[in-house]
Amino acid sequence: MSRLSYKKIVLIAAGGGSLIAQGILLIPATLGFFLPSLTDRLTGFTIGAGLFVISVILFVVHTGTDVAKRGEAWRTVGKLLLIQTLTFISIYLLVDELAFREQATGFLLSSLVTVLTTYGMTFQTRLGNEATAQPREAETSLAI
Repeated sequence: MSRLSYKKIVLIAAGGGSLIAQGILLIPATLGFFLPSLTDRLTGFTIGAGLFVISVILFVVHTGTDVAKRGEAWRTVGKLLLIQTLTFISIYLLVDELAFREQATGFLLSSLVTVLTTYGMTFQTRLGNEATAQPREAETSLAI
């Protein structure tokens, strides 16, 4: 397994973890049928917030190692992660006590933002690996 595919798998897993955390926090009534322990407000919040923080840390660790050398890419990834985090927090605060329909709509919007930002971070990581691979190929062709 190449290093790039490993990075993609970890980023996609972090995005999936973020989506699960958003589901736990934004639509707890739906998940309460499957996991009754999540119906308790404090337990659901603790598990959801913890999973979201772990996902953000995974995003930072696995994108930071690849894009730290390129300043503009780091700014892009940082902005995407900031957009994802602030969108999720603001939607959680907005739909916290509302009816299920509004919570489900907030989850849909938050999930869409998460999927798009995860794709953007994966795309930036891929571009970074291709950009660093091209000069190495050029150096070997010049040496011959």
